[in-house]
Amino acid sequence: MIYHEIAIDPSGVSSAEDFGLLQRMFGYEHGRLIAFMPAKPKGEKDWQILLYESLKRNNPEKAKSFELAVKSLVKRSTLRSRNGTRLTTNQTWIDMARSEHDRVPFDAILCANAEPCDPPIYSFRDLHIPPESFPEFLREAVHVSSTMKEPTIFLAALRPLICTANRITWIDAYFDPTPEPSPEAEAPPKESIWLKSFKNLAKELREQRRTIINIEIHAKTPEGRDGEEFVTSSVDLLKGWLPDTTNIKLTSWSEKYHGQKFHARYLLTDKGGVGLEYGTDMRMNQRTDVSLLPHPVICQRMSEFDSQSATPTPYNLDFSFASCGTRSI
Repeated sequence: MIYHEIAIDPSGVSSAEDFGLLQRMFGYEHGRLIAFMPAKPKGEKDWQILLYESLKRNNPEKAKSFELAVKSLVKRSTLRSRNGTRLTTNQTWIDMARSEHDRVPFDAILCANAEPCDPPIYSFRDLHIPPESFPEFLREAVHVSSTMKEPTIFLAALRPLICTANRITWIDAYFDPTPEPSPEAEAPPKESIWLKSFKNLAKELREQRRTIINIEIHAKTPEGRDGEEFVTSSVDLLKGWLPDTTNIKLTSWSEKYHGQKFHARYLLTDKGGVGLEYGTDMRMNQRTDVSLLPHPVICQRMSEFDSQSATPTPYNLDFSFASCGTRSI
């Protein structure tokens, strides 16, 4: 498993040390995501408000700094997959979490109380110095995971990253959606393995109702192909699988930034990013290593593939990416 969804009782986060622990441990670069629960029914308090109130109540002198920090944490470390959750009358947070876990399981639930809890419920207090009874993903960092390259398995593993993104940057030197010639002269061309990957990505976005999103693909110009022709024909193949509200941009490179050839494969978003050891072409019965990338590396790779830095042949549908900027963790 690449990403772990963890429910955290906001009332258990009461000090600056507690909040610092959330900042250090959670986020897409760590593979741990906080379940945004309760969500946001009108007129009620959601997880963000409850967290801020707990910190403000215990640290009134730091209220303003916590307000900004909580917003930043929510933006980069939460997973909004529990939109129907709400605290009902006389219901505690842990009761709601148990009920939601019965519906769709969490990887762990961190309760506010210090008394012993039964897995998958653990005490948030113990997270500062996790005991051996805690699962591995709560005790230590796991930066590399392995998954099958079969499309449904591969994309399901990356679903939290894909389906929270406002932009997706897909970097694969060998990406080529062009149909492959069939061994039999009269048979139709075979579907490209990269097109299969893209079709499954588009399907995943549709199922999650992500109809407005920006997708940028960076590939190397195939040998013997004209860059402009490759870009135009490829985009024609790809855009039919996407809603009209989705923007797509394909950049075909003969060289990388500063003239260096590139081989690495990445899937980068405005939430986080991963390095893909063995490519984005979907194949049956094969595994690939997936590396979680820290934020500075994501920004560096985005900069290296900035189409303004060299002379690519882009098919450009205008949209702007949010700046990477800097942030403290």
